[in-house]
Amino acid sequence: MRIPSPSSEFSVYALIDWKNVFNIFSERRALLAHWSKTIEEAVIDYQLETDVFAGFQHLHFIVPILIRYQQLQQIASSVWLFGTSDERDPALDGFRSVILMQDDLLVREWFLVVDHPRYARAIVAREITPPNTKRLERKFQGVLTSDRKQIKRLTSGLQDALSIEAV
Repeated sequence: MRIPSPSSEFSVYALIDWKNVFNIFSERRALLAHWSKTIEEAVIDYQLETDVFAGFQHLHFIVPILIRYQQLQQIASSVWLFGTSDERDPALDGFRSVILMQDDLLVREWFLVVDHPRYARAIVAREITPPNTKRLERKFQGVLTSDRKQIKRLTSGLQDALSIEAV
């Protein structure tokens, strides 16, 4: 299911309560991918039926991990994928794809948010390297958190932006 982007001014990164945050980082793409994988695998391993919100910047970035996301889709209540769309996108049947425009703030963000009573975790980052930086040199700044208040704030902000009701 393809869903139009929320406001081009919407930002998950802007939802972070910076006054009460730990685990602030400035890191390369590879470490964010590793942290994201641990969150994705937790949902699979613990069979967590919850909404999963994942910002890919561009939907074709899911290709190397599409099998893992198909596993997530079998378990999660819903899997929301955010990114621009083009001819390189894989078939995303059953996912809730939020199509971003190139000038949307979310295009510069990497996020994965999971909020379940047994497991709450989020990684939220904004790319700080210029557009078209080589893949291995891309760098992001953000937070990795299990703080329930932060997670609730992120989840509520995403639900509001997408006009979906809390589960």
